[in-house]
Amino acid sequence: MVLRAIDHVQIAIPVGGEARARPFYGDLLGLTEVPKPAELAKRGGCWFEAGAAKVHLGVEQDFRANVKAHVAFEVDDRIALAQKAKAAGFRVTTERDQLYIYDPFGNRLEFVDPTTPLPSPWRGEGPGMGVEDVQGQRGEPSAHGRSIPRDGTGATPIPDPSPLQGEGDANRRQRGTVVPGGVARARRLRRDMTFAERKLWEQLRKLNLNIRRQAPIGRYIADFVCHASKLVIEIDGPVHDTLEAKAYDDQRTGFLISAGYRVIRFSDRDVADRLHDIVEQIAAQAAPPPSPTLPPSRGKGEERYSRR
Repeated sequence: MVLRAIDHVQIAIPVGGEARARPFYGDLLGLTEVPKPAELAKRGGCWFEAGAAKVHLGVEQDFRANVKAHVAFEVDDRIALAQKAKAAGFRVTTERDQLYIYDPFGNRLEFVDPTTPLPSPWRGEGPGMGVEDVQGQRGEPSAHGRSIPRDGTGATPIPDPSPLQGEGDANRRQRGTVVPGGVARARRLRRDMTFAERKLWEQLRKLNLNIRRQAPIGRYIADFVCHASKLVIEIDGPVHDTLEAKAYDDQRTGFLISAGYRVIRFSDRDVADRLHDIVEQIAAQAAPPPSPTLPPSRGKGEERYSRR
């Protein structure tokens, strides 16, 4: 027996996600929804087709987005599709010559078009693109699906400043000076947080510990930081497993430690599997230390009495 073709692919969605799926798979990707068999329709989900391409969306009770394993679709013009997706509010990333669009639930889908290579303006902020490139300005992979220069990954570095701008002094960086462009970039990353970052942020903002998201620290942008307790929280995707990423993580962590911060790391899978435990751990480490207990003060009368 020899396999002849793939009949269909199935992509998991959370319970009740059908209404959110239709604008993405139907309107954006141009797939046509087809009725499910009556017996299968009871389970929820929805099916889409376009020619030989068949996509079945199946409901999972314990849904977890696929950010590593993914489906690749061949399209006529992936750049035009990416621009349309970005305009519609969907997350778009690139990695070398690969282009990914994330569905409303955080599932990563690749789009292939051999006749339309990614032009160089696509990397970074090319005209009209507005897409976060996981290669970044110097082409290094990112665990977050965001820009990362060649010297690293993790907390997103900002390009080295020019001494002519008054930001080149190492001492000023150690004190946390934000290099030019850092604030604007942090705002963009807050808008384009990963699925795992969004899930964690929903819980962290409830802790009342003044934790900030996508916060510039010197020449880097940390995923989350509590300045009061000098704690940096990083959420790592699968690309952090590469040797280049590990080397950069060490370099970035060294910088943050030299600036007086502690760094704790979790994978995006950790966030999906044990969110409650992670939030408790962060709360414990970010909580301010208890105030020292001082002996009760004595009044003047008590002091005179003790002298007698």
